[in-house]
Amino acid sequence: MEISFIRHGRSTWTNQHKITASELRTWILQYDQSGIITEAPVPVASKTKAIKASLLVTSDLLRSISSATHLSGRAPDVAEGLFREVEIPAPPTLFNRIRLRPGTWLILMRIAWLFGYSNHCESKVAATKRAIAAAELLVEFAEEHQSITLIGHGIFNKLIAKELLKRGWQNEKKHSTKHWACVSYVRRSE
Repeated sequence: MEISFIRHGRSTWTNQHKITASELRTWILQYDQSGIITEAPVPVASKTKAIKASLLVTSDLLRSISSATHLSGRAPDVAEGLFREVEIPAPPTLFNRIRLRPGTWLILMRIAWLFGYSNHCESKVAATKRAIAAAELLVEFAEEHQSITLIGHGIFNKLIAKELLKRGWQNEKKHSTKHWACVSYVRRSE
């Protein structure tokens, strides 16, 4: 059995103008509603995994669904909110006068999230529980379909993969969070 993870392609939402902390939520909503840049080169291994997957799974966000269609030439078999990326917490209101590039805000808030800050978003503990549920569902899919590919998101794919490793699945290379990166996890039949 094999479960492959591919991170979605780069978003068409490329606005990198400096924004305030309070504008970050709107920026993230626009990012979540955007598709992908299809002109970017795609690794052959990622395209092959998507095409050959017995079951193609994505989150329900447009960039994930668009990536699946771009890679495989078909719509995903399953598009499920369970596989969405872990949210970014809202910055504290005391930072509302500071203007930073969105990428800087995202890095700062992701670090804060890793240390337990979850203002208006899913906590790290809750995200880990969701990753356990996602891993269980992917294992069920793999038991039925043998070879599945999840086209999802950087951090959440990594959380699910961590759960698979705990269950005895093995990977052939280090997990990557780069756009279009593909890594497969296998479990031998017993």
